[in-house]
Amino acid sequence: MSDLHLGTKACNADLILDILKFFKTDTIILNGDTIDFWQMGFSRSWTKKHNDVLRLLFKKARNGTKIISTIGNHDEVLREYEPFNLDNIYVVNQYSYDSISHGKILFIHGDAFDFIIKSNLWLAKLGAVAYEFLISVNHYYNIFRKLLGKDYWSLSKYLKTETKKRIGILNTFDTAVVEYAKRHNFDCVSAGHIHIPEKKYIDGMLYMNTGDMCETGSFIIEQLDGELILVTDFVEYKKLAF
Repeated sequence: MSDLHLGTKACNADLILDILKFFKTDTIILNGDTIDFWQMGFSRSWTKKHNDVLRLLFKKARNGTKIISTIGNHDEVLREYEPFNLDNIYVVNQYSYDSISHGKILFIHGDAFDFIIKSNLWLAKLGAVAYEFLISVNHYYNIFRKLLGKDYWSLSKYLKTETKKRIGILNTFDTAVVEYAKRHNFDCVSAGHIHIPEKKYIDGMLYMNTGDMCETGSFIIEQLDGELILVTDFVEYKKLAF
């Protein structure tokens, strides 16, 4: 999973805890933006549930689960120190995983392929602040929709996605990630960053995006038979699992 954004109002800590408790895994890969250092200075949105997520991860690590945490733009301060590890938790810029049936998979957050991040960091940080504000607005907006008898709809997600479409990020991001993975002899690639879950082939290579743990609640699992599953509805997945 990627884009947990612990320390923000957007973080869905309850869902993260449910997922981590449900699966018994040998390896957990957190593909960037695990802790949101951009927001922590002024957001004051760190809660007990966010502590619980970290406690559970450390507990799993102590019990033998290998935990890989790649670095994204919101936790980029860690890049100065990578690679490093805390017992069985490894913090790296990118990670190569030998899958059962899909060869060598590159796990990389993907912010390096976002031209806004690379050329206008101040604009990206301003956008992060705006997104945090929209999450709060979104709560009241959906209370109003519920009173009208309408289903939940994410204004913040819609505006975030439409903004990225209009400035062209989504038109180049996935192909740039695939090109990078091919140049470095990977068979498959998984990214995060853009908060849009996807699983598709680009130029013959399997590209996967884990989405995020804020609004889409999506993530990828490798089953015992080697199949890679993009889960976009955890509640429905649990029903099918039983």
